[in-house]
Amino acid sequence: MIFYGPGELESTVLRKIIPESGISQIRKMASSFVGKVQVSLYKNDIVVKAGTEFLRIATIDEKYPDYQRVIPKSSAIALLLDRMLFLQAVRRVKVVSDGESPSIAMELSEGKMTLSAKSENFGEASDFLDVDYSGEPVRIGFNPGYLIDALLSIRSETVKMEMGAGIHPTVFRPTNNDRHLALVMPLVA
Repeated sequence: MIFYGPGELESTVLRKIIPESGISQIRKMASSFVGKVQVSLYKNDIVVKAGTEFLRIATIDEKYPDYQRVIPKSSAIALLLDRMLFLQAVRRVKVVSDGESPSIAMELSEGKMTLSAKSENFGEASDFLDVDYSGEPVRIGFNPGYLIDALLSIRSETVKMEMGAGIHPTVFRPTNNDRHLALVMPLVA
């Protein structure tokens, strides 16, 4: 068994895929505990110890994907957004998106971002945000659930959204941490 103390994981590369439910359990356990949380690797499991509580998570036995290949090296559009205002707008518009294949459209135009969704069952919804944008109009689609997940993973008040031209991955970065990013693949709008 290998134990990692505070700060030691930053310099250690673990090549394990942890299921999303396991990450949620670790967050829940760590947020309710004050003190040292230990993480260990035992065979194909991650073991987390917080005080007298233990959590054992089976990792996914697959090769970790080369995610660096899909992260764009440059972006045609970069916007700074208030994370909570953007998150709230996505949530409002998501309400009418179709349950089987949810999508929302994002349109950028001079000084404005428009989020919209349309559904036969629920009608239409749109929301607007003021943005510092002055390029050509752009329209792109996203799965609203993926946008929400990306925005919830970021802990800064402001988020930088970087988009390539056309259908390329969109990167969201906190403005207070250059080591974190969330990548969302767009849909055809």
